[in-house]
Amino acid sequence: MDGHRESARKQSRGKIMGSIEAKSFGIMVSTKNGQHNMALGMLLKERIESAGFGAGILVANTFDFESLDNMLEFDAFVNTACPRIAVDDPKRIRKPLLSANELMEVLKLKAEIKSN
Repeated sequence: MDGHRESARKQSRGKIMGSIEAKSFGIMVSTKNGQHNMALGMLLKERIESAGFGAGILVANTFDFESLDNMLEFDAFVNTACPRIAVDDPKRIRKPLLSANELMEVLKLKAEIKSN
């Protein structure tokens, strides 16, 4: 189990570091029962914008990763839908796909870099 946990930690760290240069974030909000969390999407959008970056909320029942890759206005995506998407399908999308916690780490690192 420790090997799996270490692999997940490294994968998460890679997504965070891959998002350091991002200037805009697409926030994925699902309309599926049990996955719909517009309140979290709005909160993350406010946090991103207050940090000086662009954000948009993407609402769908099911997300098509090919379509997400074609959204040139976003440098990275934040998943508020099914938590397994970011874990199970990270290679299906060319841009970083972050969890809400990973986004907060990205914003924290960006603030630290800006202050130095």
